[in-house]
Amino acid sequence: MSRNEILRRSLTIVATAFLCASEAFVSGGASAEAASIAAAPDPEPNSELAAREALDCAASQGRIGFAGREEAVFAVEIAADAETQRQGLMWREALEPDAGMLFIFTPPRPSQFWMKNTLIPLDMIFIDPLGRIQHIEREAVPGDLAPRGPARAASGAVLEIAGGRAAEVGLELGDVALCLVEEPKSL
Repeated sequence: MSRNEILRRSLTIVATAFLCASEAFVSGGASAEAASIAAAPDPEPNSELAAREALDCAASQGRIGFAGREEAVFAVEIAADAETQRQGLMWREALEPDAGMLFIFTPPRPSQFWMKNTLIPLDMIFIDPLGRIQHIEREAVPGDLAPRGPARAASGAVLEIAGGRAAEVGLELGDVALCLVEEPKSL
């Protein structure tokens, strides 16, 4: 096992314990510099539970990032119910570069998105049940009704961000989604 793998696993264990011990944790507007890794899915096979926990944590904290991509940190709105998922980012005239919307699917399912009534270009990041990026739909054209995304592969989540941001922050297939939480303030 490499030194980086040992370090990553240790961080995952410590961070998960930290989350369990600090239920009173309050999230909100921290900068990327003030964020720490809270739960990272294990890249080994059979880690769907770890990936689900990381995505659920990201939803509760309102922040998601990607392993090895320090600039790929996004404050996310959560599309938690059917109505919010149908609406998505329709009718938005702008989206901040480090903002997005996270759609979490429980259980994971094949998912495709369209751009109906969407006024801005979007990047759609499809995340598989193991927490890895499985597909990136880059700069989807506003108003386009063509289905986008992997038609047959199950997705655990989809992250929509401003068009062009995935390339700017270097997101690639296989990158692993992480939950990011604000560091606790000292008393």
